[in-house]
Amino acid sequence: MHKQFGSLINKYTALNKLNCVFWSYSASGEKRTITTASLLKAKGLQSGQPDYHFIKRLKLNYGTLSRNIDHTIYVEFKKPETITAEGKKSAKGKQSDNQKAFEARFKDSDNSRYYVVHSVDEALRVLEKEGILLTNCK
Repeated sequence: MHKQFGSLINKYTALNKLNCVFWSYSASGEKRTITTASLLKAKGLQSGQPDYHFIKRLKLNYGTLSRNIDHTIYVEFKKPETITAEGKKSAKGKQSDNQKAFEARFKDSDNSRYYVVHSVDEALRVLEKEGILLTNCK
């Protein structure tokens, strides 16, 4: 899912179809050697970060005064529930305790939203809803 979503976001960026000043993927959950993991941790990589974040700049006007406010959207991908060959449901992916703690830090924020999604389409709908992915560009 991450690769497909990232490819689409790169495409939308190239087409000027994203209404954000910055977006990025966090590779904190990627498989790596112990040496690389230690090095990244020493440099400040923290577990629990969501997979993607998008920063949208809102321009507010108060008469003759204007102000920019940045609004951050966090998107965490989790494995969707599937049906096995035997007809049994597999469990959806769940957030780790560190991911839940990260989400909780922004729960009451006026300038941030955190979403857990289970498909690329669901993630795109989130970005449309938040005004980051400009509509009619899929």
